[in-house]
Amino acid sequence: MKFDCIIIGSGLGGLISAALLSKSGIKVALFEKHYVLGGYASNFKRKGFCFEVGLHAIDGFDSRDLKTKVFEFLEIYKKISWVSLKELYCLKQGEQEFILPLGKENALNYLSEKFPEDADKLKEFFKLLTTFYELTRFDGKYAEKSSYSLELQKYMTSTCGSVVESFFKNEKLRQLLFGHAYFYHDNPYELSFFYFGCGLANYVFGGAKIPKKGSLEIVNALANCIKENGSQIFLQSEVEEILIDGRKVCGVSVKHKSKSIENYFSEIIIANAPMPHVYKKLLKNKFQHPSCKLDKFSISTSLSCLYIGLSKKLDNPYYSTHLVDDNFKAHPKLYADIYKNFSTIKNKEMIHTFNCVDYGQLDLNMSKSGSQISFLSLDRLKNWASFSESEYRIEKQKMKDFYLQKFLHYYPQAESLIELVEFATPKTFVRYTNNEAGALYGFAPTIHQSGFYRPRQEGPIKNLYFSSAWTRPGAGFSGVMISGISVTKKILKRHFSINLMED
Repeated sequence: MKFDCIIIGSGLGGLISAALLSKSGIKVALFEKHYVLGGYASNFKRKGFCFEVGLHAIDGFDSRDLKTKVFEFLEIYKKISWVSLKELYCLKQGEQEFILPLGKENALNYLSEKFPEDADKLKEFFKLLTTFYELTRFDGKYAEKSSYSLELQKYMTSTCGSVVESFFKNEKLRQLLFGHAYFYHDNPYELSFFYFGCGLANYVFGGAKIPKKGSLEIVNALANCIKENGSQIFLQSEVEEILIDGRKVCGVSVKHKSKSIENYFSEIIIANAPMPHVYKKLLKNKFQHPSCKLDKFSISTSLSCLYIGLSKKLDNPYYSTHLVDDNFKAHPKLYADIYKNFSTIKNKEMIHTFNCVDYGQLDLNMSKSGSQISFLSLDRLKNWASFSESEYRIEKQKMKDFYLQKFLHYYPQAESLIELVEFATPKTFVRYTNNEAGALYGFAPTIHQSGFYRPRQEGPIKNLYFSSAWTRPGAGFSGVMISGISVTKKILKRHFSINLMED
């Protein structure tokens, strides 16, 4: 069978590319190895509870957000029921609590009131965030590097930790802002401030939302759009090889659920699959990426997560809470010491921060009455990779017990309400997503792996493109959707003379 375009993988980057192409009259085939779509944008059900795999909240979807424009073009924005958040999260350390409100004025006023000695610096910081916010409006791509001010270029080569520390001396304020850094990386003093600043600005200024029925509501809306416009989705169909004719792609070899192997042909391929998987397995290590040496890139963090089903909602005012041990300080040497020899298995006391996402605090329609909670901390596959299968099961149970103990330390009232507990490690995310090391964000968003340093969206073979967390502009739900939009606009213009959504 021949198609105008083939897409490998059904993460949000692949789905939004498929939807935009299909809406533009292009015949697409999308292949997904699992029986459900979405990648990290997925839910799973256990005993009446429906859990989010990875979604905390999506930034933006305000009137100037490219995602809003695209969803309206696809005629799906109004088909999704949205719940808006009031704050991004709460920081809790000991008896102290601080929130990060949403809305520019709300956030600035609250933070200035709580940290009056930093009020002037907060105004400067928010002015800088405004620059990042404007940089990412509407056209969905960063401006050319040459157009950046010298000041902005300086921040492209600075870490989140160093910039936040240069602005603010108050330990609690730094901790509060670093709560957002953990959305992307396990060490603020390695995380690119450019990456951090763009994300923070889009959340605080553009708002944060979550679909009422979870991330699968977005996935299903995109899938329906794809099928309604004449394209096809193949589930439980794993692409095993990208077929090449000379120096250009010509199709894919697919193993279906029945174990049968079938070839599908197209002169254009978009890889939504993880970039290392594409090069190592689908291209058989025969090619290198044209813009960088991928084996020199470090992989982003993974996580371990306790999924908890409760018989009723907790008396908890916050949807998302960043929990920090009482004696933990935001200091670069401390982070360096922790992560130099970081092993959560052998040294559980090194886990100083957890995040509790209490979906029961929102007006969602995901589960039966009660509440579902994700209690998580960042983790690395290397902490689990050396175990045999039997050892892994034993250590996984130990860590599950440890996470539950920590959860009940913070929320003792939950003990009598627990109906279900599931635990996922980085190995779990490797199995379900093919992401190397169970990576959440593709390549780690460090200084030299963010922005223009991130791998380009075009591959080493003619007409092979990438749309995922591993390429530009970066990871997160918004990042992968912008990646899909960007590469689709390029393909439509280059191959079909269609200028997508241009007046």
